[in-house]
Amino acid sequence: MAEKKKHAKIENYIYSVLDALDKKGLNTERYRKYFSGMSEDEFKEAIRDFLLDEKDQFFIELDPFEDNMTIEDITEAAKIANVLIEDYLVLPHISENPDDPYVTNEKVMVGYINQRRVQQTLSIKNHLSVSIDKRNPKTGQVIDDDKNARISDMEMYQLVVQDAQNTLAEMFGPRSDDIVMKNEMLYQIQRKGSVSLDELPNQTKNKVSLNYLNFLLLAAGYETDLINDIGLLPITIDRGGKIYRD
Repeated sequence: MAEKKKHAKIENYIYSVLDALDKKGLNTERYRKYFSGMSEDEFKEAIRDFLLDEKDQFFIELDPFEDNMTIEDITEAAKIANVLIEDYLVLPHISENPDDPYVTNEKVMVGYINQRRVQQTLSIKNHLSVSIDKRNPKTGQVIDDDKNARISDMEMYQLVVQDAQNTLAEMFGPRSDDIVMKNEMLYQIQRKGSVSLDELPNQTKNKVSLNYLNFLLLAAGYETDLINDIGLLPITIDRGGKIYRD
C-alpha cells in the first residue's frame, strides 16, 4: 500500500510540473500513457535510472505556433518542483572585504552554465605547438604547423567576460602580432628574468593585423582612425609623406 502511495505521489509530482508548463495537458497525457504501461517494478527501475543519470530529463513537446510558454508558467513550474530560479548574487571578488562581500540589491536569475575545456589536449590532438614562428605576414596570425598555438575566439570571449585586462593585453600584444613588443619582451626576460607590460613599447603602428585592416579600409576608400586620423599608412608618414588639402 505504501509503495502505491509513493508511486502515485511521484506521478502526481511529474504531472503537476508538466501541467504548469503545458496548459493543454498534452504532455501530461503522453506521460500518463507511458507510465500506465509499466508494472510497479518497471516504474521503480525507470525512476531510479532517471535519478542516477544527471543528463536524463523529461522532454516537453510544444507547438511553437500555438503554444506560448510564458515566464509565469516557468516560474509556477519551478515553484512546484522546488527549483530556485532567482536569488541574490554575492560578489566577494569585487568586495573590499571578501569576508563581508557585496550583495546585489535585487535578485537575479539563476541558471546552469555549461563549462567546456577550451584548450585542446593530447588526448584529442596529435601534437601541440610550442612555437609561434610561422606567421601570416599580412595578419601576424600563426599558421601551418604553429596554427594550434593561437588563442581561439572562445578563449578570448572568456577572458573578456572575466575582465582579465592584463591577460588580454599580454595575449594580444607581445604574445600576438606585435613583433616589436614581442622581441623587447624576450630581450627583457633574457636580460633580467622578468618583464612588465609597462616596460614594453606599445604602439599601434606595430600591430600587424590592425595595420592590415587599416590598409584594406584605406584601399577601399574608407576613412579610418584605427592607426591615425590623417588617412596615411604609418610607413608613408615615416618616410615624410603628407596629404595636401586645398
